[in-house]
Amino acid sequence: MAYDLLIKGGHVLDPGQGIDGSRDIGITNGLIDAIELDIPATTAKRVIQIKGDSRYVTPGLIDIHTHVAYGVTTHGVGMDSCDPDQIGVRAGVTTMLDCGSVGVANIGALAAHVIPRAKTRIIPFVNVGSYAHTMPGVADVNSMDEVNAEAIASCIGANPRLHQRF
Repeated sequence: MAYDLLIKGGHVLDPGQGIDGSRDIGITNGLIDAIELDIPATTAKRVIQIKGDSRYVTPGLIDIHTHVAYGVTTHGVGMDSCDPDQIGVRAGVTTMLDCGSVGVANIGALAAHVIPRAKTRIIPFVNVGSYAHTMPGVADVNSMDEVNAEAIASCIGANPRLHQRF
């Protein structure tokens, strides 16, 4: 068997490779091995047949503005956040940017409690406000005088894996 998985019959949309049409996809060890017009089903251990019009197969989608500090915020106090997998992998999104749900004082909660449990890849941006959207009131800073450079540096130093993830 050449492939672990074969996806047959989907409309592949991959602008990076200039593909926009019906193709089969052969996958081995979790990686795409082939994208071709017709790969025989006998070459794969498992076959998924895509049926119906307008069924698209794409590389992982990226949501560039999310707030996924789910479980880190208190309902009704700060901005509500979404479950990363509900709006992520269950919706066809493989990677999302959390755009400042948490601040320099509490980004550790995202790193310790949200990111490790999510199947969706999360790249967090820290909000330079102390507690960001987790507290009532203004989440963002009103002027550069409110930005604490030492706190930001301390936040980065305490969470080195967050800025090394990408």
